[in-house]
Amino acid sequence: MARLEEQDNALRDAERRAAENLSANEALQTKFDSLYNEQSVLESELEAANEVVEHLRSNLAEVERQNRQGQRRYADQVSLTIL
Repeated sequence: MARLEEQDNALRDAERRAAENLSANEALQTKFDSLYNEQSVLESELEAANEVVEHLRSNLAEVERQNRQGQRRYADQVSLTIL
């Protein structure tokens, strides 16, 4: 009879541990899903920020090009007035 009780207790203990493990596994899966979704959002935001940076770089390159052209025109005008 004592052996049967021991086995019954061991079974209940194993079932309790299995339930705890299942619960912990579900919590970890929920956390993983949350982090994965957050990573997706952050990647989207980073991609949008990179697009803005590329647009700004393009604008800067155009402004610098226009500035160089303006400096050349000015230098040409100054050199023509000296002659």
